[in-house]
Amino acid sequence: LLPALLPLTSALGSEAFSAARRAGGFSPPLVACRATTAAGDDEIDLHPPTIAALSRAFLVRAEKDPNLLLRFDQSRMEEWEIALNAGKVSQAAVEAFVKEHSLNPTNDSHVEMTQVLGGRIV
Repeated sequence: LLPALLPLTSALGSEAFSAARRAGGFSPPLVACRATTAAGDDEIDLHPPTIAALSRAFLVRAEKDPNLLLRFDQSRMEEWEIALNAGKVSQAAVEAFVKEHSLNPTNDSHVEMTQVLGGRIV
């Protein structure tokens, strides 16, 4: 788990922590910072949503959810299944990011931004 979350898990117990996380209590928001470039364009910083999505993936991995395994278990799965599940985590994060920022799926710069975000997460 992430170092910042360790005190929470020990204080709550892993079962209570998992229940609270599933309810959305310990899930970092996919908030991105906007910055103005020298040309005056608005640019979205992808680092905060990337970090938030990775922390969610680590939480899912720590829970060992049988429907979304992100840890290789030779007796129950194949390597490609981890990549598929990582893609699911990435896709969910990108969809939330697009919805939150009202991005246009036909705008080339928005498409590129979501592809970069998805690739970083996987």
